[in-house]
Amino acid sequence: MLVATVNITFMDAKGKTSTTRVRIPAGLSFAVITGFAEALAVILKALTTAQITEVSVSVGIDLSGADLRTVATQFSDIFQKAFVMAKDGVAGLFAKFNIPTYDELNTSANSDQLNQADAEIIALITAIEDGITIIGPGLVRPVTSRNEDLALVTQAREVFRAS
Repeated sequence: MLVATVNITFMDAKGKTSTTRVRIPAGLSFAVITGFAEALAVILKALTTAQITEVSVSVGIDLSGADLRTVATQFSDIFQKAFVMAKDGVAGLFAKFNIPTYDELNTSANSDQLNQADAEIIALITAIEDGITIIGPGLVRPVTSRNEDLALVTQAREVFRAS
């Protein structure tokens, strides 16, 4: 069963953070989910001496009809990642993406650079720089944490890291 997750981040006087996650049914409307998240944050504020720095929501999506891989290949490794960094066109802010279990067949020969002539890499960079057209709202573009549209991929390479 799909669920929605409310994430509430607390910061103490030393600047250390901790996040509480509360799951609720995903069949609720987004307005109801965000209303629950706001009300829960108010309740938790009364129980803590920390500052609540962020409240976010993630919603599970039914992908049963999507054409996705159902079993990992024997070569998949969670530490092998594609690292992509993009910046906005205005303030020079960046967003970073890690794609776990990256298939190194999409890497340029004798390099750690993602092969930007590869169709899958072209699709990823185009989605980041130009957005994806979705029926309904139209074009949806990835943004920075300050809601600035990403405009240019500045790095795209293979890395090995735990997270």
